[in-house]
Amino acid sequence: MIAKGTLISNNLYKIAFKYSLNSDTEQRQFTFVTEVLTWETWHQRFGYVSYTGLGRLHAQNLVHSFTIDTMS
Repeated sequence: MIAKGTLISNNLYKIAFKYSLNSDTEQRQFTFVTEVLTWETWHQRFGYVSYTGLGRLHAQNLVHSFTIDTMS
């Protein structure tokens, strides 16, 4: 393991890194991707919970990584 993150709040993570000095030519790249889904997709994933219920979950931040594509 070269990095460890701790959730702080609002999907922000504090990350600690350990550096490896194996080679001068070695490069590492880190990427973090958050999937942004539509209301329809969340509706299906939550077993067809009502859109009103989904809106409450989202508004109260009750589900970690509950991101909505507002353009769809």
